[in-house]
Amino acid sequence: MTLLTTVKVSTQTRDELRMVADREGLTLDAALRMLLRAERQRQMGRDLAQRPAVDQDQEWVSASSAAVARAIG
Repeated sequence: MTLLTTVKVSTQTRDELRMVADREGLTLDAALRMLLRAERQRQMGRDLAQRPAVDQDQEWVSASSAAVARAIG
């Protein structure tokens, strides 16, 4: 059984979350989880951008860039 709780947000926030959920074909819960995951990814990107790159990082970026270039032809 899933436990539920109430989160108090403004009606504007609720409506915007509903629009995201509807657009993605998700429940409000799933849309909120998707947005939270995107925020965690944004934070990871920020954290990675703040540290100096090492040789392995550059190799990975170069390989990824080459794969994208091949894919878009």
